[in-house]
Amino acid sequence: MNMRRTVCMAAVLLTAGVLIGNAFGQTSETYSRDQLIRDARQLLETIELTHPDPYINGGGRIAFHQRFQEVLRAIPASGMTQAEFYHLLLPCVAAIGDSHTGIRMEGAGHEAGPGLPLGFRIIETDFIVGAVPDRQHEHLLGARLQSVAGISFGELVKRQGGLRGAENNYGRLAFLTRSLISKQGLIDLIPEWTDRASIESAFVLPDGKVVTATFPCPYAESSEPITPTTRQEIPSTASSDVAFEFVDANKQTGVLVIRSLMRYREAFESMFADGMTEAIAYAHEAYRHFHDSDPPADSAVLLTAIPSATETLAAMIEAMSAAGTPNLIVDLRDNTGGNSLLREMLIYTLFGTEGLMSMRRSYSVPRLSDLYFATYSNDSLTKHEEDGELSLVVGDYDFGEQRGVADEERDRATRLSEFEETFAKMPTFWEFYQTGSRHQPAYKPRRIVVVCTPLTFSSGFNVLTALNDQGATVVGTPPGQPGNNFGDVLMYKLNETGIQGFVSYKQVVTYPDDPEKGRCLIPDVVLTYDKLRSYGFDPNAEVLLALEVLGGR
Repeated sequence: MNMRRTVCMAAVLLTAGVLIGNAFGQTSETYSRDQLIRDARQLLETIELTHPDPYINGGGRIAFHQRFQEVLRAIPASGMTQAEFYHLLLPCVAAIGDSHTGIRMEGAGHEAGPGLPLGFRIIETDFIVGAVPDRQHEHLLGARLQSVAGISFGELVKRQGGLRGAENNYGRLAFLTRSLISKQGLIDLIPEWTDRASIESAFVLPDGKVVTATFPCPYAESSEPITPTTRQEIPSTASSDVAFEFVDANKQTGVLVIRSLMRYREAFESMFADGMTEAIAYAHEAYRHFHDSDPPADSAVLLTAIPSATETLAAMIEAMSAAGTPNLIVDLRDNTGGNSLLREMLIYTLFGTEGLMSMRRSYSVPRLSDLYFATYSNDSLTKHEEDGELSLVVGDYDFGEQRGVADEERDRATRLSEFEETFAKMPTFWEFYQTGSRHQPAYKPRRIVVVCTPLTFSSGFNVLTALNDQGATVVGTPPGQPGNNFGDVLMYKLNETGIQGFVSYKQVVTYPDDPEKGRCLIPDVVLTYDKLRSYGFDPNAEVLLALEVLGGR
């Protein structure tokens, strides 16, 4: 069985343009109807030959093709510009209902710039103002968003569903937070907004009073957004996206922050080993995030300069073991994904080999397409064959993981060897793994709480569910990522217009026996508006609630 757990989302979930579904890099050139039809058919073919099931969330195959034909019929004889065609395609692709399948365009947008100069946090199903641009608007902190440009909040959520696929309401809410802070996002959501020099919004203050505020668009940039003061600092991720610190002098509770899964060294070690075509570009992007210089040409030097998650995990375990720390909070708020291998790394670090073995109840079913093999050049059909029993062809699905989960007699040593094969692709973690004492955890905290938001997505969500399966308590707001979904993406470009697409290539089943939980994971302890208000709208309210659950506040 080929155990592939690499999920590359650098250009898919971490950029505002894709979260929003905005048009970027549009040209004024008009493309002929024939050119646009060729691009539309290329998009259709790519999705149908790559995606495991693009019909299931959108009414079936006939409904899918009906929407596609409506796109073809809507292309005028005079042709369209790139941006016009992009917006024509958006609802059709969004109707697939898959947050990992969509389209985007690169470059500077024709309406580039910020939209509402506010930071929103999703609490229950409302947008709460968590950051404002200046003291003039400080009174809006903690307010609920009621409307934008006369369009109600509920209608905005509905419209967001036509811009980007989402599997549940929290996914739509997550994407809407990004749309509202972009001018192009506002234009896409609210075509009625014609006086684009300013925009008016209505809010419900904590005392129930309704107020309005008008913001110039774009708003004059301020030095730093204003947020409520926090009474609980968390580890800084300035030098690494994976960071650990104790939160109390007695070292009874530690906080591990995992802010992103696209910029840790081990991810790129694995990508290079897999021959992933975009690996070097993603590694350069990660390097530039932490350094003010051009990336080194030597790949070994490049990898060494990217922060290691292993080093943080090893130091965390050593520090907690020395202090006898009983509690660990894992902060996955707004972690929109990246490379999911940190899941296995963290589970092994905390729970040893037994933790890895218990992860096997979930599985994925990849579809083997030409686009997949073009992206992963070191993979091949023969690597997906089960003991020579069946010869797979392009277009088939690999059900190996699913059969492995169902086979209770499957040899434990075989399963462990599959994890070790994956770990060996990451020399930095492989060295740590090999030093383990009979693969038992060096130290295991008694209680683990993991905090999340609707933007805990993709691979970030995978880490969340893996910890939850090991007994960790989940605190926060439901993630927009469902447990049973389509994941991992492959990138492609339409030949005529240059519009870029990303498409899922595997089904992921985290909860095979619980479809309701598979649609939306509800935290064990939900952060309510009343609780947030009691914390003074603290930016780290989820961590405060986690400490309360642990008995530390």
